Amino acid sequence: MEINVTDIVASENAPDHWYISNSVCNLGPNAAQITWDNAKNAADNLIILRTADQLEAMRDHIESYGAWGRSEIDAYSDQELNALAHQEIASEVNDLTEAHGIDLSEPLSQDEFDRLEQLFEEGQLSGRLYPVLTTQKTEWFYYIGE
Repeated sequence: MEINVTDIVASENAPDHWYISNSVCNLGPNAAQITWDNAKNAADNLIILRTADQLEAMRDHIESYGAWGRSEIDAYSDQELNALAHQEIASEVNDLTEAHGIDLSEPLSQDEFDRLEQLFEEGQLSGRLYPVLTTQKTEWFYYIGE
């Protein structure tokens, strides 16, 4: 399932992804609590998963990790599922911006778009968060599923 996440990724209202998905190396021993609190706050302000189908797709996606049982996942609130979606998207954003120097605040040039395509094809980026170029701006989409 594809979800347009342009407002969450590349707008002035976008949350600070650094504090939604990060590590102990960067944020210290409380990284898990810091990132989870920030993800829940982001989920309160910018809802990603708006429909029952989107929420169910996220549940299925999370289950594929094997870290949680289905009964536990089914008990997650809409806010918790949205927080997890924020963390997944933030991780992808951090890869794009920190590891590969992509500026998401500006529309992508054709050269930047081609470079991203190459990184996807080489497996350096997952491709779950991907751009679609329009004549006026770059739209960003997130794929939930396998």
